[in-house]
Amino acid sequence: MFKRFFSWFSKPFPFFETLREKLTLPVYVGLSVAVILILFNPSQNFENLDLQIFKVISYALIAFGVSATFNIFLPLLFKTFFEIDRWNVWKIILFTVLKIMTIGVANASFAYYFDNLSANINFLNFFWNVLVHTFIIAVVPVVILVFWLEKFFYKKHYRIANATSEKIRSLESKIPENNFFEFDNFRIALDALYYIKSEGNYSTFFYMSEGEVRKKMIRISLKDVEDKFDSQNQLVRCHKSYIVNLEKIQKVEGNARRYNFLLDEQGMVVPVSRSFPKTLLSEID
Repeated sequence: MFKRFFSWFSKPFPFFETLREKLTLPVYVGLSVAVILILFNPSQNFENLDLQIFKVISYALIAFGVSATFNIFLPLLFKTFFEIDRWNVWKIILFTVLKIMTIGVANASFAYYFDNLSANINFLNFFWNVLVHTFIIAVVPVVILVFWLEKFFYKKHYRIANATSEKIRSLESKIPENNFFEFDNFRIALDALYYIKSEGNYSTFFYMSEGEVRKKMIRISLKDVEDKFDSQNQLVRCHKSYIVNLEKIQKVEGNARRYNFLLDEQGMVVPVSRSFPKTLLSEID
């Protein structure tokens, strides 16, 4: 039982991929804080409306600012830790708890000077009490929420992945055998191509040649490759770093983090972005 519980912490979990996603949650957090303070007025100070408005706006901005900073800037500073392909349950729990604790630190500092109803003159004692209560209140709900979200995303992606597998298997071949991709001295038949991976200003082609899978890196961006494949709807951009040949897909897998394409029987796995066109990932919502 304990082994199963601890193994859950290593399960995949989604992280924010776009700036819009990274800002949406902080906006909701800030607005939620403002609404809660307006409805419940925990400071119970009705004498100075301007002061109340100042407190509501300040607490809301603290929540928004800390959340946005964590979502946007920490992934830039610690790129290895925040690598999307390795993001999992224990990381999102740690990330969320640290975010809430940081909000607690900022709130404690602000509250000591502007919202200290007990007139506690011992800053360290006041600060410690706020942090302890924040930690106790935050940890259990965060773990429960992450547990529910992991199950929710897994079931949703698993269901769509199965439907997409059936849809892709039903596709007819649309790549002529004599169709080639040519660039500089590199020439490859498109029906032999598995996928292409971006390597900055280079692209690596994975293809079948003489009975074995080979790869070739050439100096061309994935965007330029995509433009050359514009008329080939079987060769699609499924991820910011990948173009895949739909005819080579044997199965679509889904976990809580995302979808993956399994290509033929070669053991190759190609990640699929969550922004991949819904028309190709099935019409199931």
